[in-house]
Amino acid sequence: MQVIAHNMLSQFTERQLNITDKNKSKSTEKLSSGYRINRAGDDAAGLAISEKMRWQVRGLKRGQQNIQDGVSWLQVADGSMEEISKIIHRIRELSVQASNDTNTQSDRASIDTEIKELKKEINNISRNTEFNTQDIFDNSYVSMDIFGMPGDLQIFDAAYDHVTGDVTYGGFVFHGERYTWDTVAPGMVSVDAATGKQVFAGGDYSYTDANGNYFNISCKPGDEVPTISRKLDFSATSQGIVIDGKTMDWSNVIDEDGYPFSASNIHGGAWSLDYMGATMAFFVGDIRTKDDMIDSINSCNNGKVSYTWTTEFTGTEEVTAVDAQVMKDLKISNSFAANLTSGDKVAYTVRASNSGAQRGIWLENSNGAMVNGSFKSWADLGITSWNSGTDISSQIKYTYADNEGVNDTYLSFDFYLSDITSADSVIDGLDGMVISGENIRTNYSTNVGADLIGNVQKVTSSAKNPITFDEEKALGRDFEQQKIDAFQKENIKYNDANHTAEVSFKDSAGNAVLTYGTDTAGNENRLDRDLKTYAAYVLQQKQMLALSGKDPQGADIQLGSGSLTDLVGAGNITTSGHFSETVTIRPGMDLSDGNGYFQPGEAGKTYPAASIDFSGLGTAYTIDSLLGLGFNSTCKTCNNHYSVLFTEGSASSVSGGGYAYSFQKQGSQDYLLQIDINSLKANGVTSGSDLAKAIVDITTDCFDFHYTQYAADGNKLWVYDDRTQNTGTTSATFDTAPLYSIDTDIFDFSLETGDGRSIDVSYTYNYGDIAESIVVEMQQNAQGNYIKDNNGSYILYDNTDPAHAGADRYDMNVSYKSADKTQTLNNISETVESYKQFAMEDMLTNTSVQLDVNDYTYMDMAGDEKKNVAIQAIFDSKLVETPIDNGLIIQNSSLVGDKTTIPRFPMNTVVLRLYRAGTKTFEEAQASIEYCDYAMDMLLSKRSLYGAYQNRLEHTDKIKAIEEENAQAAESRIRDADMAAEMVNHSKHSILQQAGQSMLSQANQMPNGVLQLLQ
Repeated sequence: MQVIAHNMLSQFTERQLNITDKNKSKSTEKLSSGYRINRAGDDAAGLAISEKMRWQVRGLKRGQQNIQDGVSWLQVADGSMEEISKIIHRIRELSVQASNDTNTQSDRASIDTEIKELKKEINNISRNTEFNTQDIFDNSYVSMDIFGMPGDLQIFDAAYDHVTGDVTYGGFVFHGERYTWDTVAPGMVSVDAATGKQVFAGGDYSYTDANGNYFNISCKPGDEVPTISRKLDFSATSQGIVIDGKTMDWSNVIDEDGYPFSASNIHGGAWSLDYMGATMAFFVGDIRTKDDMIDSINSCNNGKVSYTWTTEFTGTEEVTAVDAQVMKDLKISNSFAANLTSGDKVAYTVRASNSGAQRGIWLENSNGAMVNGSFKSWADLGITSWNSGTDISSQIKYTYADNEGVNDTYLSFDFYLSDITSADSVIDGLDGMVISGENIRTNYSTNVGADLIGNVQKVTSSAKNPITFDEEKALGRDFEQQKIDAFQKENIKYNDANHTAEVSFKDSAGNAVLTYGTDTAGNENRLDRDLKTYAAYVLQQKQMLALSGKDPQGADIQLGSGSLTDLVGAGNITTSGHFSETVTIRPGMDLSDGNGYFQPGEAGKTYPAASIDFSGLGTAYTIDSLLGLGFNSTCKTCNNHYSVLFTEGSASSVSGGGYAYSFQKQGSQDYLLQIDINSLKANGVTSGSDLAKAIVDITTDCFDFHYTQYAADGNKLWVYDDRTQNTGTTSATFDTAPLYSIDTDIFDFSLETGDGRSIDVSYTYNYGDIAESIVVEMQQNAQGNYIKDNNGSYILYDNTDPAHAGADRYDMNVSYKSADKTQTLNNISETVESYKQFAMEDMLTNTSVQLDVNDYTYMDMAGDEKKNVAIQAIFDSKLVETPIDNGLIIQNSSLVGDKTTIPRFPMNTVVLRLYRAGTKTFEEAQASIEYCDYAMDMLLSKRSLYGAYQNRLEHTDKIKAIEEENAQAAESRIRDADMAAEMVNHSKHSILQQAGQSMLSQANQMPNGVLQLLQ
């Protein structure tokens, strides 16, 4: 049957085709997205599981990035700690260097300056090391350290038996007072019957003194020493730091540079203050105001830091119970001296006891008998009670003195006690100590009296006079007197024929007991050279005055009083005073070449200096005009004077450039360089440039004692200090004249006994009056060589000049006299010889010498206490810090609680205990080595901790990567499409779609048969 209204075959085919189209669309969607589940309808359960896995995977990926950030954070911290480690190594190296006694005090100060800067850099690293703008090191709370034992808390009466090794502790010292253990609690201490040792019953105790200061004591049953701890109340107010109720003004709080806290000095870093013998140091982070400082400190009382130190018995330390090594030697009296010779020896035995009738100290002689009057009780020595805080102290010097009785030894010695000692330990140390003596010792000085009315301007003396005991007796010493004028003054006698000087001290019979003598030839030669130089200068000056028409013997003559300023001009020479100019060294300059440490200046650097411009030489003045002039300078460090003086005929040496000069020491700190002007002329010095170079050449030969150096720069001569940091008024000094003028010198005489004893006498002598022995006159003579000109000056007569015809003629007459002006001599050499003898006698024979006793005569005594020790508990100051949990949290994944907390801590000079480091003294340098060891141990522990955390995070990172990989794989299996299977499905649905479309077309053609029936 054929129907048209309902084509069921077509409808069926269409429905199947629609199903095929939908299936093909889903397959196409899976192939194009790659996912099996594209919507909840694809697989509701699978979608839920997949989404959970997806957030797990994403959380793991983010966690790995977090972990890598944490590793980077740790690496930054480790890098900073590595640099701090290098700084600690350097501080330790400097401390070792400063511990060597080849360093001077100034060397140690320089080393200390570098250490101070290094410590500041550690704190700078601590404050400024950041990661993502966050501080690496936690300075949010105040770090604190206590150095020393605040409150003077220690165990006392620590008796030690060196045979058995047993130790007992009688009590404790608190704020200077001694307390027994029973003061805290009766029965707290007992003696163990089995061992005989003192032990504690056990328990926790507390003690509070009358001022409210308290501490805690804890011990276990059987302990030999307890643990003592105390907490300090520490806070800050606007008035200062408050410690246990005592306010310390802010000015007592000192920063890293040693400056007190003030309104103008507020900053983060290390600060410290001294409190009751201890140093309390603390580190604060970045602060800007006083209130910031107060808040930082007070925040510690809110649970961040507990200021507590604990005293623990960590071992035994040998502490000398009695120190009797400082002896007062045996004082010799007249009666004692009568029976002694210088070779005699004496010996005494010290006895000490605290039982029976003899409770004190006395002496035994070599026969074992008590020396009469030698007994002194403990009370006589100032010890009324061995439990008294005021009687037993390391700050008290106890003196035993046997100054009574018929034997009257006058023997005394000092001793000191340890604060923690006991009577038994003191007796162990003193009883049986042998004091023996020999080598009688005296103490003398020398008084020198000299007549300063003559030419002697100044006299100084020093002496080395170890007078023998036999000499003392021979000279009549009164041994009962401590300080006396021992012997009459004796005049020094000068023998010009033998070139000697001597002084003798005699006994009552007039026999010489002690004679000092010296060879005067060296000083005579020096005086001879000085006089010849000065006489030549005088002769020249007088001749010039005579030729100018002036009176060479009258008021017109002024010798040795000129200044270099007068010659070269005030504008061409530095004003007298400090090195007020500066000079920058250039490569073209001629420099004096110092040797070793003292080097010439470096090109391009600037130094403090003084200058002389000789540009007028050859025009405004000549070389001869320099005669008698000069200049001097000092070294800033040692105050040595270096004088330069232009003279004539005084040369004893020749420089590398061929210039003649003489160089000598004047006194203990002065040096004189005399430059021969004849040598300058002979070597062609005609300009200022020539002269400056010549002076540099000469000073290179002889001036190499300290920092003073010379430079020639054209016509300018520079005198400079080769240290660039010294400028202005802090530098060396300069004067426009020599320290001593041409008519003054210093002469040193050392009178000796031949066995090392000496009397040194130094004279500053002015020999200017030799000028009176040189007479220059212009006398009329018809055959003379001079005539007067219209100005009254004398000029050479010229017989070819008509203007000279008929003029009065003159000759220059020079005559010489002896030093006393009574004899006329033949030449200047005889005058010099006459004056030399006069000057030597003027200095020496008018000088008297006296030996003075400075103190009693003693016999050197040697004695040492016997081996004895008091055992001291070592108090280890500890800081208990309880900071808030301020660690760095690393979230490892999306799971709550899956995290790693990296601890954060401060890393500064306070927690490292390096704030104590310094090298100002040997002891400080030694201690600094230990501070560095502690700091390095602490730093390495922190670096190791961070290294461990870095390794941990790297392992965590690997684990999270594995978890993420496996979770991703599981999620892929649930959600990703199987592309091969889906391609098969897609092909199948494509075929079905094509077949369905064909069948639908055929089904639609079936009604056409009806049309055919109708045709």
